[in-house]
Parts: sequence; C-alpha cells; structure tokens
Amino acid sequence: MDVLKSVAVELPCNQCGQRYQVTLGQILLSQDALGHDCLARGETECEPLFEAGLLNQELIGAFVDAWKRLEAAARASGGALRVQEAPNDR
Repeated sequence: MDVLKSVAVELPCNQCGQRYQVTLGQILLSQDALGHDCLARGETECEPLFEAGLLNQELIGAFVDAWKRLEAAARASGGALRVQEAPNDR
C-alpha cells in the first residue's frame, strides 16, 4: 500500500466549512515545489504553499519508514497490513 496516496490530512474550509483531504504525497510534492519563484502573496493564493506547511517532511518520512516495517512484520506473520475507517470517525 502506498501510504503517501492513502493517508491524508482532513481539513475544513474556513469559508464554507466543507471538509477536504490533502494526502501525504500532496504535502511532500508541495514542499518540493516551494522556492520555484512563486509570486503568490501568501497561503491563500498558493495551494502548494499552504499544503507544504501542514506536516513536517521528516515526520512524514519517519511515518513511511515505520509503515514499511509494519508491512514487513505483517507479511512475515503471513498477513497483510490494512487500514480501515473507524466506525465513529464520521
């Protein structure tokens, strides 16, 4: 499982209240995009600028590494690691 595509931060829109998700992969891509001479005056004008600040790159990397170790341990036990939505999350 690609946790960079499967795990997301869910946020509410400050204007309408609707919720949207930004995947870990989108956050990392946004961090890579920073410094490419964007002329935006702030986060409200540049989606990558906003997304890049959601989570620390090293923290995401540590999570991905831990996920890989958990997947390997599950495989070694004859199983597979899966993510499921908790019943009370919505």
